Amino acid sequence: MTHTFRSISGLASRRRARPAVERATFVVAAIGASRLAFPVEWVERVLRNTTDSADAPLAYGHRALTVCDVAASLGLTAAPVPSVTRRVLVLRDASLAADGCAVLVDSVHEVFAVEIAHIRPVTDGATADIARHSAIRGVFERDAHEVWVLDPSRLLREVA
Repeated sequence: MTHTFRSISGLASRRRARPAVERATFVVAAIGASRLAFPVEWVERVLRNTTDSADAPLAYGHRALTVCDVAASLGLTAAPVPSVTRRVLVLRDASLAADGCAVLVDSVHEVFAVEIAHIRPVTDGATADIARHSAIRGVFERDAHEVWVLDPSRLLREVA
């Protein structure tokens, strides 16, 4: 009985039937009528809201998180919803605040992976005020809503 070695080099050299698709994954949250996409690698946890004030630190485990007023920085107004339904995004970048940073949002819609090709750059002719902010890196459509892609490091440098 003779065994023939079958090389996989032929398989590796063949082109893929479908090219690989690059995706980015975001936590999609809302502040007022605007939907914001936070890169998932920045979001450590989503918590129920325990504060209405951006003045006092938020207790999280053994840490005191700085509450960053992202809504004011982006020129957004929070929706008139009860504070118990709001959420807090705990962001991982500890370089901006000693123990981390918390962002108050009205709601968290989903964790969503989008093809990079579907994220459009923000053009100079964009009509939404939020589009003019330097932390907005792009926009994509999801369920008939514009979702603004954030650069958290740029945004938090301004508010932390």
